[in-house]
Amino acid sequence: MPEEWQASWREQGEPPEVYKDPVSMDKDNPTTADPKQLQKDLRRLGLGCEQTEEPALREFIAQVREELPSDGTVQAAGVGTRDYQLLSGSPAASRFVEHVLGLTTDQDSELADAIVAHQDAAEFFDRVLRDNPGGQQAANAMAGSSWGSADFVEDFAKNDPRGVVFLAQLARANVKITGATTWKWTRDDETGRVTRSDLTELSYPARWARLNGKEPKTQRAKCRKGQQQDKRWANTGFRHHVYNDSLADASAIKKHYKTMGGNLTSALDEGLDKQCIEGAIANQLAFLKDESFAGQDFDSRTKDSGGNDVDQEFLVFLVYQPTRDDVQGVGVVAVQWRLTVEKFRQKKQKTHPTSMEFWIRTLLYPSVYDPNDPKGLRTMLSDQTTEDLRLAQ
Repeated sequence: MPEEWQASWREQGEPPEVYKDPVSMDKDNPTTADPKQLQKDLRRLGLGCEQTEEPALREFIAQVREELPSDGTVQAAGVGTRDYQLLSGSPAASRFVEHVLGLTTDQDSELADAIVAHQDAAEFFDRVLRDNPGGQQAANAMAGSSWGSADFVEDFAKNDPRGVVFLAQLARANVKITGATTWKWTRDDETGRVTRSDLTELSYPARWARLNGKEPKTQRAKCRKGQQQDKRWANTGFRHHVYNDSLADASAIKKHYKTMGGNLTSALDEGLDKQCIEGAIANQLAFLKDESFAGQDFDSRTKDSGGNDVDQEFLVFLVYQPTRDDVQGVGVVAVQWRLTVEKFRQKKQKTHPTSMEFWIRTLLYPSVYDPNDPKGLRTMLSDQTTEDLRLAQ
């Protein structure tokens, strides 16, 4: 296991120049804890009715929200959850992803027609949006329509065909959008789509490890695309923590949420905005698999399609010092987590041995974009992430 260190937007010794990539962004409404979804999650975990009635849930949410760290400043533009069974469990959704990512047209109208014409389009959206309130919120905003309506696929393809391609790119990496934060990329911003797709691939544990093993660019702020190709652009970070306790069911889940939020913001030297923390962790229990509840002991760890152990994982897509017109950097925090509760179904047992474990990988990409570069090498954030993805293959 590697040592721990925080990720920083500015490495020690780097010059103080501030660079900004031109982008198109807008404010967003962060996902918040949904009492109905929380009730469903807690009852799956075996909590009794008295702990999951509306007054108790309101108090539960308020307590967790109150104790989340509040001193972070870094903003985010969306949350994704990695599900290793996302496509392996649905041949139809897999066919749709393969179809969409194989399209080569540059014309949005032709792209939209090809999306609508595919027989598995509805199955794909069902796969990535069902039981996913945060994802539905984000997809509805992109589509200009409501998931579940008869015309959703047609509306989405017509209004934002590149958005459909983006969701397919994420799905190829076993990721679905599951939450909103304080900012969002507008429909016509290619930087947001390319960097998030690249970051989704780069945050895989093996790719992150390969990239982290490379030396960082020398004089990074002055480096340009195509230079120092054997070195990485990313500033990296890693965190691994284990917590063991003996807790009552409700207190175990409260501590899990608070510990998850604390570890998430601690991965960054400037911390993560409190609203972004809630948007990231609000619905994570909703994505637990049925097999986690099958035995007397609860265990969030499951298997992928190849029978390998996999832990729960979510991604927070970062934006540094964003405005509607520019951003000083992008990044991702990938949080893998495991929760176990012994004999969680035994009501007579007042407390249950509980274990929480977190592995957090971070990648940060400060901008080096210079519109007046003397050599004409205007290096975008998307150039950085794409070159690092090649380096990590």
